[in-house]
Amino acid sequence: MIDKINLARDYAYIGTVSHYIGNLDDALENYVSALSLDAEINDKINMIRDCISISLLRYEMGSHYDALALLFEAKRLLEDYTDNADHRDALNEEIDIMIFQLQK
Repeated sequence: MIDKINLARDYAYIGTVSHYIGNLDDALENYVSALSLDAEINDKINMIRDCISISLLRYEMGSHYDALALLFEAKRLLEDYTDNADHRDALNEEIDIMIFQLQK
């Protein structure tokens, strides 16, 4: 299990670096791999983070509808996240702001 956790984080980090340097297709592939592994191990908080990362990327790639759908998926996942109420509330606020910006 620890290998999947580490591998998921590695994919997410590689996705972030790829996104930063402008390799959007590679970033998307790595973010999706991270999300898939996080879903497999039921890591809700990182699934939420993955959805947010993919959403930002999809927006940048011109897929605004996909970006918005991913943010709503992150909000749905957030409903089940009960480990840290303050963290949940901060993420919820961040997602709400992003949804508002996308709907302009």
